[in-house]
Amino acid sequence: MKSILDTINLNILKQIVENSYNSIVITDANLNNDGPKFLYVNQAFTKMTGYSFDEIKDKTPRILQGKKTERSVLDDLKNKCKNGEFFSGTTINYKKNGEEYNVEWNISPIKDESGQIIKFISIQKDITKDINYKISLEEKVKEQIEDIRKKDITILNQSKLAAMGEMVDAIAHQWKQPIGIIKLNVDMIKYDFNGKLIDEKYINKFQKSIFTQIEHTLNTLETFRTFLNPSEEAKTFNIENVLKNISILIKDEFIKYQIIIETTIEDSFEIYGFENEFKHFILNIINNAKDAYKNKKGIEDKIIKVKTYIDNNLKIIEISDFAGGISNDILPNIFNSYTTTKENDGGSGLGLYLTKQIVEKHNGNIEAFNHNKNGATFKASFL
Repeated sequence: MKSILDTINLNILKQIVENSYNSIVITDANLNNDGPKFLYVNQAFTKMTGYSFDEIKDKTPRILQGKKTERSVLDDLKNKCKNGEFFSGTTINYKKNGEEYNVEWNISPIKDESGQIIKFISIQKDITKDINYKISLEEKVKEQIEDIRKKDITILNQSKLAAMGEMVDAIAHQWKQPIGIIKLNVDMIKYDFNGKLIDEKYINKFQKSIFTQIEHTLNTLETFRTFLNPSEEAKTFNIENVLKNISILIKDEFIKYQIIIETTIEDSFEIYGFENEFKHFILNIINNAKDAYKNKKGIEDKIIKVKTYIDNNLKIIEISDFAGGISNDILPNIFNSYTTTKENDGGSGLGLYLTKQIVEKHNGNIEAFNHNKNGATFKASFL
């Protein structure tokens, strides 16, 4: 069966080549000295380079090369041509006026009936616009990444400030009782001195009481200092110890609002990562539940349930409240930045966004949903 090329006469074929959108070049097969010489170029080549055929006749493609033309590409081209193989590549060439352009081209050998290479044919395309567009797109992506990075830094700093404020408030609550006891002891010593009640036994008792309260405040301060300082390096930590430490941090604050935290350790497990950051994730959710109870009137049993267990090799932490649940309008976007469940309470929308970042940093995933007992559950799963 004859191909369509067999039915096209020479004149039609010439018109096809002449009017091709891509540059077409035919050279001889001489690979010695300066290389093969131009035998034919079409109009697209002249438009692309600025050279007419008369200007480059008997010259080699080196006329198009310059300081930015990649040597490695030319070496590959030469080797492929010597071996009679198909070549494809890209590099920078130069127009007649010295202007650079990015060229994509391929070269195929033309052989006679005996298999001897007699010519080379090359199809070339100016891809400068494509390259510039790609560079422009990459720059835009870099700018967007930088904008996101700056936004995340801003969010993180705002969240840290918010957490710092909460910690200072918690410290004040923790210190209120021991400071009050110390003040009472100091006030009483003057009256007891006037009443001649002070003796060695009294001094020993007084000293023990003061030292006990001082030790309590120092221990509290150390707990908060450790919590606020970023972890220097990742390590393995136990979830049960994490929950106990958090309980110390929030104890007085939650007593104030008559909120009970019920912790159920069905399975104890270890997490590898940054312990203090991990505490922030749990504390953020517990504080959200606390705020939900504060904003709801008429709830008698204010309970927050924290449960840990292992399911299908996943380490799971569930934190549930019974404060009415999360609005269906907010729930799908609950972990997005600046989405807040506290619109009437000055919420920034940063806590849960940062929570998600912390969970994912520790090879985990977190979801939020409303349960059928009129409340919300946050479920974090870790590998």
